[in-house]
Amino acid sequence: MDIAFGEYVRQKRLERKMTLRAFAKEVGISATFISGMENNEKSAPSDEVLKSISEVLTLDKGEMDRLYDLAAQTKASNPLPLDIAETVRENAVVRIALRVAKDLDATDEEWEDFMRRLKENRGEGGQ
Repeated sequence: MDIAFGEYVRQKRLERKMTLRAFAKEVGISATFISGMENNEKSAPSDEVLKSISEVLTLDKGEMDRLYDLAAQTKASNPLPLDIAETVRENAVVRIALRVAKDLDATDEEWEDFMRRLKENRGEGGQ
């Protein structure tokens, strides 16, 4: 990705015209930690704090997904984005499907076909 996690958080905070201190207070962590995070000196915070950041910044679905993806890149212990990790953790069928796809070495085209069919079945079109 073309932007680091901390830079993305700063960008979204500034777009919402929030000061560092006001943002830190609303999120519930120190301004020093936020500063270190925004300067890419600290890795992404806990999942709970990530959720709070997302809520305070009122991120839409796409922005939230990007936040979680970028955060996952900074975390060595769990490289999966928060929203995906929760889905995998809570749904055995998802874990089974991922293992089947891994074992069969599913191609990008097969994954894209799967997503297209799922969206069509849900009435969301093929894109």
